[in-house]
Amino acid sequence: MGSTRDATYLDVMRALAKQYAPSEGWEFAWKPDYGSIQPECVISRRYKGTTERVLVGVKMEKKVPAGVLAGLAEQSRSLAAQRMPVERTVLVVPTGAEVAETAEDVDVMHLGSYQVLGNRIAWTKNLERSDAVEAEREQKGFA
Repeated sequence: MGSTRDATYLDVMRALAKQYAPSEGWEFAWKPDYGSIQPECVISRRYKGTTERVLVGVKMEKKVPAGVLAGLAEQSRSLAAQRMPVERTVLVVPTGAEVAETAEDVDVMHLGSYQVLGNRIAWTKNLERSDAVEAEREQKGFA
């Protein structure tokens, strides 16, 4: 992974950790290998003698391609067939991304730290900095 991709995954992990806190036993596995099934991320924990799993997909695109949700649902069913049931399936996308289709049992999570702006995806921290710099430039009469 490159540094941009690493930073994106850190933001995704932070957002997911709000619901699946490591302090509650949740563990993140990026790109685990389950034979023919290779999900992007699986979050799991042992709870009351069973293993709870959450299957996670990440699409940092302004328009999510057709079939992505169905593909995640299929991965979930395939894992269940291998005796590794998945309690929840989540697709993480930037805020404002177009997700035209819906799939049963796949939740879409909008990542607040990234936002679709026109034809690009912007990191919201950069937007905040740009606004602050522009306001300061106007205040000093440079704009």
